[in-house]
Amino acid sequence: MVGMTRNEYLKRYIELQKKGWSGVRTSKTKRKAKYGGMWYNRYNDETEVLIAMRKNFGAKPWTYPQPVLMIATYGEDGTPDVMNAAWGGISDDTQISICVSADHKTTKNVLARKAFTVSMAEAPYVKECDYVGIVSGNKEPDKFAKAGFHAEPSEFVDAPLIKELRMAIECRLVSYDPETCRLVGEIVNVSADEGVLGEDGTIDPNLLQPITFDPVHNAYRVIGEKVGNAFRDGLELK
Repeated sequence: MVGMTRNEYLKRYIELQKKGWSGVRTSKTKRKAKYGGMWYNRYNDETEVLIAMRKNFGAKPWTYPQPVLMIATYGEDGTPDVMNAAWGGISDDTQISICVSADHKTTKNVLARKAFTVSMAEAPYVKECDYVGIVSGNKEPDKFAKAGFHAEPSEFVDAPLIKELRMAIECRLVSYDPETCRLVGEIVNVSADEGVLGEDGTIDPNLLQPITFDPVHNAYRVIGEKVGNAFRDGLELK
């Protein structure tokens, strides 16, 4: 786009808008290059037009990052069960909310036992964690074992921990709404294997290697490097 005439530039701008791209025009920009997905072009000494290359995708359940939450429960006969869920997160200081439809075996187990655990999926167990999200516990009653997972009882709630997944949230049922599919749990305890603790005695994500769900490409990704300090770096702008 750099080097276009004004008419060519505006014609291209209209074409992109028709294709679903949104643009912003501005003035008094002092660059003539592509930067951060934006194009700058000078028409005279005083004015430039900026097109922001932003495409509209419509209503999608896309956010970054999305967690990979492994919800573990006990069935009526005490058989451990686990499913993979991405639509969830912390909704209060001691609460987690997850979207789980009513027809899941997990939902039935939670309502019966009033408890569940949520483990963080880890990079070394991508295949196993994906498997329990593909296969229904209603059709494969022992998918926990078929995935190669081993259960141990939580000390705090009537639900299993997954030995292979080293960080877990242990929860009591607060509520479940079948219309919105919103499962709310009270966080009773957070537990972690000593192998994922850093020198400061807290959970080190570099050791844990939790994965996230990429909803755009249906992929799993490892959480990356530290880039800043929460509640501190922004103070420089006050």
